[in-house]
Amino acid sequence: MRAPLVVTPGILEVTKERIRFTRIDDEEEEEKTNNGWTQNSIHGASGAAEEGGSYKWAVSHVDARTWRTCDVVKLAYRHYSLRFVAMEVFFADHSVVMFNCKSSAMCKKLHDAVSRCKPPYLVPQPDSPRKVLAQTSIQGVGLTEAWVQREITNFEYLMALNTIAGRTYNDLAQYPIFPWVLSDYTSSELNLSSRRSFRDLRYPMGIQHGRAREDLQTRYRELESMTEPDDPASAPFHYGACYSNPAFVLWYLLRLEPFTSLHIHLQSGQIDKPDRLFQSLAKTYKGCTNNPTDVKELIPEFFYQPEFLRNENAFELGTTQDGLKLGDVELPPWAKGDPCEFMRLHRLALESEFVSINLHHWVDLIFGYKQRPPHMPNGSAAAVEACNVYRFYHYPDAFNMDEVEAADPLTHEVWMKTANEFGQVPVQLFPKRPHPQRIPLHEADIIWPVASVVPGAGTCLHNQPEPERPKFLLSYPPRQVASCAVILVAELSGGAERLVTMDAERVIGYHVKEKRPPDVVPPYKLRIDTQALNLSTSIVRGNHVSGLRSDSFDSSPNKSSRDSVDTGGGAKVMASLSSMGSSSGARERRLAVPFAPLHTSRRVGSSLTAPDSRATHMSRRRQRMSSRDSTGSSDFGAVVSIAVTASDNLADPIFEEGLSDLSGSVDSAGVIGTTDTNDLVSEKRGPSTSEDELGPHLFAVLGNLLFSSKHWDCSFKVTHLETGKLVQSVALHHDVLTCLALVSEGNRSWLVTASCDCTVMVWEVDGDDIQPVSPTPLHTLTGHDDAVTCVAASPQLDLVVSASQDSLIVHTLFHGTYVRTLDMVQPDPQTENQEFSPMNSFDERVTVGNIHWVGISQQGFIITYSLDNMCLCTFSVNGTLLRRQSVAERLHAFLFSDDGKVLLTGGTGRAVVWRWVHDLKLADNDSRVGFDAVVDGSCEQHKVPAFPAPIRSLAMSEHERHLMVGLQNGQVYMLAPDSNYLRKRLQKQLEYLGFY
Repeated sequence: MRAPLVVTPGILEVTKERIRFTRIDDEEEEEKTNNGWTQNSIHGASGAAEEGGSYKWAVSHVDARTWRTCDVVKLAYRHYSLRFVAMEVFFADHSVVMFNCKSSAMCKKLHDAVSRCKPPYLVPQPDSPRKVLAQTSIQGVGLTEAWVQREITNFEYLMALNTIAGRTYNDLAQYPIFPWVLSDYTSSELNLSSRRSFRDLRYPMGIQHGRAREDLQTRYRELESMTEPDDPASAPFHYGACYSNPAFVLWYLLRLEPFTSLHIHLQSGQIDKPDRLFQSLAKTYKGCTNNPTDVKELIPEFFYQPEFLRNENAFELGTTQDGLKLGDVELPPWAKGDPCEFMRLHRLALESEFVSINLHHWVDLIFGYKQRPPHMPNGSAAAVEACNVYRFYHYPDAFNMDEVEAADPLTHEVWMKTANEFGQVPVQLFPKRPHPQRIPLHEADIIWPVASVVPGAGTCLHNQPEPERPKFLLSYPPRQVASCAVILVAELSGGAERLVTMDAERVIGYHVKEKRPPDVVPPYKLRIDTQALNLSTSIVRGNHVSGLRSDSFDSSPNKSSRDSVDTGGGAKVMASLSSMGSSSGARERRLAVPFAPLHTSRRVGSSLTAPDSRATHMSRRRQRMSSRDSTGSSDFGAVVSIAVTASDNLADPIFEEGLSDLSGSVDSAGVIGTTDTNDLVSEKRGPSTSEDELGPHLFAVLGNLLFSSKHWDCSFKVTHLETGKLVQSVALHHDVLTCLALVSEGNRSWLVTASCDCTVMVWEVDGDDIQPVSPTPLHTLTGHDDAVTCVAASPQLDLVVSASQDSLIVHTLFHGTYVRTLDMVQPDPQTENQEFSPMNSFDERVTVGNIHWVGISQQGFIITYSLDNMCLCTFSVNGTLLRRQSVAERLHAFLFSDDGKVLLTGGTGRAVVWRWVHDLKLADNDSRVGFDAVVDGSCEQHKVPAFPAPIRSLAMSEHERHLMVGLQNGQVYMLAPDSNYLRKRLQKQLEYLGFY
C-alpha cells in the first residue's frame, strides 16, 4: 500500500463485504516491496537521528486497514516507479488508497475482483488514461469541450486533468501540478486586467526571460551532438530536474503537518537550513525564473489552503544569515498580510481572462504534444522549441522498465530511485495536436446567474471587449400563495416545473411553474395552487374544515366526502387517514402533525425557557419509557405502530388530528420511534408555536418528497408532495427536532437531524417513495450539552457542523468522527462595518454569541448567525474566525449561491442582501461590480412595490435563473436578471450572419 514517503508491503483481500489490507512482517519481503531502497532513500526506513524520532509517526507503516466494498466508486490504473502496475481505489467518503500490484496482470486481477462484487456506486472506466479522458463528460459534453465552452472553471479542469493523468496525493513523486499564473509579487494592488501581472504560459518557468531561452537551446544542441543512439542516458535535455518532485512538495508544505514530519524525515531527522526553506513568494518566483536548476511549478494548495502559509504550529524554523527569524511565509503586498486574501486573489487570477485564454499553452507543455522530445514515443519537435525537455528517467513509458530490470537489475534500481526522488512527468493526454483554446468571455453564450460569479468577469484585458451582462434584477408582480408567513419556498428539480411553498399553518402549496426562455417577459409562467391558498385563508380566519382537497388547480375548492369528527372546538379533524387518496388524484394540502409548542422545543434565547441538561433529560426520558408495556420497548428505538379510529375519545383536538395523521402512515410507512401516547399527550399540551420559530431550517425537499421537523411527536416526517401522503415518520430522537439539513452528492443523499435531546443524527436517503430514509441512522453525533439549535452539512467537504447554546462542533459526515469544537471566544478579526449602523469597537477578543443558523459554503467557509448580537461570522473550515459583521436586523432566510461565493440573506429589513462569503461585505465589487447588493423588491418597469413585509424564505431556480422570495404576508416575489443583454447578443449574431 502506498502513501506519501511510505510503502507498506502486505496482502490485499477482496470480498463482497470488505476490502482488507494486512501488513506482512517479513523484513525480506518488505525490502523487496520497497525495491531494495536503502535507509537513506526517501521511501525507505528512516535513517534519522534518535533525537528526531518525534516525526516518525508520519512514516510509520500501516498494520491493517479495512474498507467496505460497497463504498468503492472508482478504480483507476496508475503508474508507479515508471511502470503501469498500480491501482488507486476511490471511495464514497472521498478517501483514495493506492496499491502497487507489482505487475499489470495482478493489477487487472484486483480490478476484476472488486468489479465482480458490483459496488452500487462504482463507475466503470477504461484502463488507459487517454480513454478515460475521452469518456469523461460534463452534462453530456466532453471534459475538454466543457472547459472550452466555459462550463467548468480552470481549477476544476486542471484538477480533472491531473487526476486522469495519474497525479495523486498518495505519491509525492506524482503530486498534482498547477501553474504559476502571476508574475507580480511586489505591487500593493493586484491588477488582473494587465498582462504584466501574469507569467508567460507559453513557456516553462525556466525560460520566462528571453536570454535564458537562448542559453538553454545552446546547451541542448551541444548535448544532442554527443548523444549515443543506444544509450537513453545520453539523450539531450534542457533541465536536469523536473518541475515536480517530492522535495519541492515538502518544501512548499513545510509548515503543515504531516508534511513537516515528512520534511524532517527527508532531511535525516532535522529541518533543513533556514536559508534553503520556503520563506517568501516573491523570492521563490524570482528563483524559479532565474535559476535553470529550479523550475518548479505550483501545487493545488496554492489555490485553496491558506493554512500552509502560516506557521500555526510554531515550528522552530531557525534564523537566516540575514538575521530573519522564519515564521509565516512572506506574502505579496497586495495580499495585505492575510493568507486568506492571498488565496482569494490567487484563485481569481487563475480564473482571470488572461489565464483562461492562455492556459491551453501550459496544458500543451505538461499534458500535451509539447511534453516529449522527438526521440521519445509520441514526441514532437515543439517540445524542443519550447525548451521543455527533461532527463529521460522523468518520463513514464519512455522505455520498458521490465526489459531494463531483466537486462541490468542495478541500472533498473538506479533509474527507479531517481524517478521517485526527482519526480516524474505526467502521462501524456494530448499527444497529437495542440490543445484547443478557451473561447473569450465576450463570445461565450453565458446566461448570467442571480448570485454566482461568472469566472473571469471583471478581469478582461484593456484591449478586450467587455461581455454583455445584465444591469439589474427585475421584480415581477408578486403572487399571494398563503394568508400567513411563507416559511418555505422551493423549486423542484429535474424538470418537474413545480414550485412548493409551506406557510406557518402547515399548508403545502404545490404550484405550477413553467419555464420560459430567459429573454421572455416574464421568464416563467406561474399558476397558483388556489386550493392551498383557500385552505390557508380558512385556517387563518378560524373557519378551517379539514379534509379539503383538490384534483386540479382551478379556483373552486372541492368538498371532502370523508367522515370527520366534531371535536367541540369549532373545527373538524380527520378521524383516520387510512382512506387518504381514496379518490383519484386527491391530495392532502396540510402537513401531518402540528409543530411543537414553544415550551417543548426548548429553543435557546433570552425569551425562551432553558432546556434540561443532557443527563437530566435522558434520565427523565428513560423513566417514562421504562413504564411502558414490555412489548416493543427499548432504550434506543423500537418500532411502534399507532392507530386511532373515530371511536377514540381524545380531549385535545390538535392531538387527535396528529394521531389521525400518524394512523395514515401505518399502512404506507409505519411510525418508527420510542414515543408512546402518554409522551405525546404530556409533550403536546401548552402554548402554540410562535410563527417566528418557523423557517426554512425545518424543511428540505428532494425530488417529490418533503422532509419536515419540529413535530411534537419528536419525529421527522417525509411527505409526498404530489399526493400529500405521509410516506414515513421516524422518531428515534428523544425530544423535539429543532432543524434538519439535506445534502446530496451524485446519486447519494443524506439527511442530518438535530434535536433538543442534544444529539445530531445522520441518515441515508435513497429517495424511494415507500421508505426513503433508512430506518436506523448512520451515526449519532454527540458533544452538545444543550439543545442543538441549527445544523449544516457538506458531502464535498465531508463535514457536519452543529450549534447549541455555547458550542459549535464539527464532525465528519461519512464516518461521524469528531473533528473539533470551534472556540466561541476568538481574537477580533478587525471587522469593518460599512452598510448598516456601526457597531461598537471590539475588544481584543470577541464573543461569537449563541448561534441560531449555521451554513457551510462549498468554498470551505463556515457561516453563522447569532440573533443575540445580530452578527454574521465567517470561520475557516479549520475554525479560525475570519470576519464578524453586524447586520442590525433579524434574519430569517439564508441562501448560498451555487458556487458558494455569495450569501443571500433576508429578514425584518425587507431587503435581500448579497454578501461575499469570505468577508461578509456587500457583493457589489470585483466580478460582481455593477450589480446591486441590496434589493428591496421594487421595480419601476413592472410597477412592482418594495417588499411589503419581512422576508421569511429564499430560493433560487435551477442554474440561478430566478430568485423566489417568500414574505411574512403570504406573498411570493419572483426576481430575475434583466434580459436586454441576451437580445443585444442575439442581434449581434444575426448581424454577423447577414440578417441585418
